[in-house]
Order: sequence, then structure tokens, then C-alpha cells
Amino acid sequence: APSFLRFGSFEILRARDEVRAINETLEARVAERTSALASALERSEVLLAEVNHRVANSLAMVASLVRLQIRSSEAAPVKEALGETEARISAIAAVHKRLYESGDVGLVALDEYLSGLLESLAATMRAEGHGGSLSWSLEPASLDTDASINVGVVVTELVTNAYKYAY
Repeated sequence: APSFLRFGSFEILRARDEVRAINETLEARVAERTSALASALERSEVLLAEVNHRVANSLAMVASLVRLQIRSSEAAPVKEALGETEARISAIAAVHKRLYESGDVGLVALDEYLSGLLESLAATMRAEGHGGSLSWSLEPASLDTDASINVGVVVTELVTNAYKYAY
């Protein structure tokens, strides 16, 4: 008879036990690697949130320095150009602030971000003596970080120009 037919029940039990032991070892290794990956992901998210926090703070500081330059300048065109620069920097800083506050480093709650941005722009324009008011209605939406920054800069430009040239 062929050798594979002589394979007795003892050999089958032993082979099954070996397969079971290999599976247990494999499951333990998979669990260990999964845990290590989850830990690495958590550390990465914490580091990215910290980076966004530091970027937001650095941008806020740069915006403050630009505001100081605006106050010290006598020339209206210089003040205007610096004001536009400060508004763009603030728009980008607001995205980074949203990122570290939200915990989701890939997406920005666009409605929340734009509401905060528009409130800030309206207050800035009023403080600079511009008339008019600003109202908005935004549906909840999320957008990736880079696109959110671009939208924020465009909205800043549109609102600033509307305040400057509409009245």
C-alpha cells in the first residue's frame, strides 16, 4: 500500500496538534504586531497634533508681528498689503488650530472652520472701521487639510475685498 495510506491516526493527531500550535504562535505574533502598530499610530497622531499646535502658535505669532508692522507704518498701501498678508496667515493658522483641536488630522470640519474665520474677519473689518455686516449659513461638511487651507485663503480674499470695495 502507498505510504500515505499507512499514515495512522497517531500521525494525524500529531500533525493536527502541530498545526494548532503553529496557529497559536501565529495568532500571538499577529496580536503583538497589531498592538505595536496601534501604539505607533497613537504616537504618530499625538506627534502630528503637537506639530499642528506648534504651527498654529507660530503662525499666530507671525500674524501678530505683521499687525505690529501695520500699526507702525504710515503709508496706507503698506498697511493694506500687510493687512491682507495678516489675514491670509490667520486663515492658515485657524486650519492648524482646528486640526489639533479636532483630533482628526486629515479632515477639517469646514463649516466650523469657516464660521470661526468669518467671525474673525468681521471683527477685524469692524475694528478697521469698515462698514457693513457679514452673515452666513453653512451646512456641515468636512474637507482635507490642504483643500481647507485653500478655501480659507479664498474666503479671506473674497470677504476682505467685499468689505474694502463694496461700501
